[in-house]
Amino acid sequence: YFLFGAGSSFGNWHSYRNHRSLDYRSGLSVNRAILKLSKNSSVKLNCRFSAGLTLIEVLITVALISILAFTAFVNLFSYREKQDLRQATQGLIVVLRDAQNRSISQDSGNQWGVYFENPPVGEDFYDLFWGASYASTSVASHTVLPTNLRFDAPGAGATTSVIFSPVTGLPGASTTIKLSLLGEASVSSTIIVEGNGQITF
Repeated sequence: YFLFGAGSSFGNWHSYRNHRSLDYRSGLSVNRAILKLSKNSSVKLNCRFSAGLTLIEVLITVALISILAFTAFVNLFSYREKQDLRQATQGLIVVLRDAQNRSISQDSGNQWGVYFENPPVGEDFYDLFWGASYASTSVASHTVLPTNLRFDAPGAGATTSVIFSPVTGLPGASTTIKLSLLGEASVSSTIIVEGNGQITF
């Protein structure tokens, strides 16, 4: 009886131990599976969160680049228009001084002048001419203003002429010529042919 009872107790204890071991291993496996699932879920959430931040950063970057590009374009466009105004002013002064010098030297035996016109329709222009008055048949050069420029003086529909006297190169009267940007009248350039023959701007 003792041996049988002891054997039975030992067998029962061995079965109980194996059962507890299986329970422990099963529990450990479950815990590991839960931990792994939790980590994977956390990684996915972190990835999604990181992806969300990256998308926002990209959108902000694109917006900033767009603003900077637009600002640069506006500045470049404004710079080019001002450059056109500067070049047109310098070109006009060159023609005025050319007419004055030709009058002083009596080139072709004539006095010279510059004719300005701001027509109601069409582009503003000026002509270098010879003679005591302007005539389309006595034009030495014809210059049209760039399409983004206009004459403010002479005004719309008006004309004016600067004629220099032979030998002295003095104008008949002091005259003001004003150029401005077509879309921005505040950006302008004023040329004054003074009575003493000086040309200033």
